[in-house]
Amino acid sequence: MKNAHLQQKKDETLCVTLGTVGAALAVTCLYQHFVFMISFWLTHILTVIYIASIIAYVMLAKQKKLAPLFILVIAFLLFFDSLLLVYTRTFSLIVFMFTLFNIIVVIVMYTIGLPKRLHQYYLDQKAENEFWEDKI
Repeated sequence: MKNAHLQQKKDETLCVTLGTVGAALAVTCLYQHFVFMISFWLTHILTVIYIASIIAYVMLAKQKKLAPLFILVIAFLLFFDSLLLVYTRTFSLIVFMFTLFNIIVVIVMYTIGLPKRLHQYYLDQKAENEFWEDKI
């Protein structure tokens, strides 16, 4: 029991740390995008990707069970965003750092089995809420 509690605390710390750093990088990319953006239909799509990144990393910080899937999709979209920047001969260090960060986060999350543990955490919370529903 104590070992499971320690693992849950480690997962919580990891999720909060990765979620905070990811959201901060996404906000930085969004700010840079607003400052240097030209009005073009493709730039509006990139705005949506950055806002979705912020939402995905906030979900990870709150340990939502769908956060790893959203971050996987965001990493895929950011990879194409980086390819688009290379194709248009635009260099943005923060966007490349954010893309690399996303790829590393996806590798770490799926290597340590975080999606499965987040799903188990969700099921435990749901069972506890159902247990206390009629008693409070």
